[in-house]
Amino acid sequence: MSDVFKTQNYEIESQMETSKSLAPIVLFVYNRPWHTQQTIEALQQNGLASNSELFIYSDGAKNEQASEGVEAVREYIETINGFKKVTIIKRDKNWGLADSIIDGVTKIVNEYGKIIVLEDDLVTSPFFLKFMNDALDFYQYESKVWHISGWNYPIEIEGIGETFVWQGMNCWGWATWADRWVYFEKDIDKVISEFNPKEIKAFNLDGEENFFDQILANKKGKINTWGVFWYASIYKKKGLCLNPSQTYVENIGLDGEGINCGKTEIFSNRSSKEVTQKFTTLIQEHLIPLDRIKNFYKINSASRSKKIKNIIHKIYINEQFNPSVFGIFINPFYFSRKELNKAITELIINLKGTLLDIGCGSKPYEKFCICDKYIGLEVDNKESRLNKKADYYYNGDVLPFEKHSIDSILTSQVFEHVNNPGGFLQEIYRVLKDEGLLLLSVPLVWDEHEQPNDYVRFTSFGIKKILFENGFEVITLKKTANNFSAIVQLLTAYLFKTIYVKNKYINLLITVTLIAPINIIGACLAKILPENNDFYLDNVVLARKIKSDNRSIGKTP
Repeated sequence: MSDVFKTQNYEIESQMETSKSLAPIVLFVYNRPWHTQQTIEALQQNGLASNSELFIYSDGAKNEQASEGVEAVREYIETINGFKKVTIIKRDKNWGLADSIIDGVTKIVNEYGKIIVLEDDLVTSPFFLKFMNDALDFYQYESKVWHISGWNYPIEIEGIGETFVWQGMNCWGWATWADRWVYFEKDIDKVISEFNPKEIKAFNLDGEENFFDQILANKKGKINTWGVFWYASIYKKKGLCLNPSQTYVENIGLDGEGINCGKTEIFSNRSSKEVTQKFTTLIQEHLIPLDRIKNFYKINSASRSKKIKNIIHKIYINEQFNPSVFGIFINPFYFSRKELNKAITELIINLKGTLLDIGCGSKPYEKFCICDKYIGLEVDNKESRLNKKADYYYNGDVLPFEKHSIDSILTSQVFEHVNNPGGFLQEIYRVLKDEGLLLLSVPLVWDEHEQPNDYVRFTSFGIKKILFENGFEVITLKKTANNFSAIVQLLTAYLFKTIYVKNKYINLLITVTLIAPINIIGACLAKILPENNDFYLDNVVLARKIKSDNRSIGKTP
């Protein structure tokens, strides 16, 4: 059959579909205008587009960086036509992809009874809508089928038919019904408790891919996703998911710009240019495609040596900022980082509400916070932009926040780099709410670093004085490494500056062979020799903003 005849035949069938109830299409967009346009233009090529309702959920910007992209997307979606009706829902704040999808899907599917869902990086075949609507009609009363996928893995399709069912869930262009979605569950503790080790192994395709780890990562707050919980909900109810053998969706978001997807090409699969003629009536998991999907993950998973290398690298990075006993062997700043981290983590639990981290770097303390919202702020320069960790950037003078808008502020090892400490504290005072808390660390003894932007050192009396003069009362002050370890740390810092080279492997060798023995001896002597509160490395201060009407500027405490 020629492509021309297929297209003409499909257009006739599409006209017949107008008498049926088509599922609403729900599209979730954020800050990628080009991706969004590709998704819309492909969808418009579907014969059923003009008879389908389109709902577009536009999430609010998470930070200043995302604002421009969000506005560009919103400007574009206002111009969309080619559908029966277009409804745009603009979030007035950032919901995050997971919460936005859960909310949007729940509302629309409960109103219409069925739904087709897309994200802003999915380019569909011209036959995508027909396949999804036909499948929704065909399996509407088949209670074992819970989910329709428009995408399939790039696997060999010979011998598996035009469609197949299995327990795995793909969310790159999908559909479901209200009476199935009602069982969606994202109570993380409940989901975890319902899986035994045998089920976890099966859930993970017999260990070929660790899907369950995504649930655990949600539990730890490392990610916030929804798809794995829909998969878990289907799996626990013994539901099945329909897949086409040839995909109707191409994911163009695997370019590193997506929210939860990295950069990869292993999932690339060309969209089908044909219409599915036959839906499977075998309502049980098809073992042939299941084995091929397992093999796909086995082939494309990282080698054992690469996984070990990645684990070692992760441990090494963590030991640089939050050293354990192991750090004594590989961290030339072991005592400084260990004592500073200990003091900050003991005090940071006092910071509540909206927390602003000024000079956030890689946000090493975020995981220790119990605040409602964590905002990272950095000086606007090339290095900070490349790091991509900060939520906001500023000129180093005026904090980009409204008066009395922040509950708590953290600024660690930043104060010595501020050329106007009083003005810096006045800005903190301005944005903090009355009686808001400030957690600040600053060195007493350390070498010049980040030259030429290294201006001051503070004694405990000096930091108390300048805080009081600018409207803060000190609640707690901790002195870090107030023992023999301070002497050892200054020695190893000296060696680091004088004998380390550009090669990281040679530096690691120097650390292990020279610095580590010094660290071990220093740790032992620090246990034996007395403390000295007049000689230490850093001041870590927890202070409270004094209410404006109680403030007496200029008087020494």
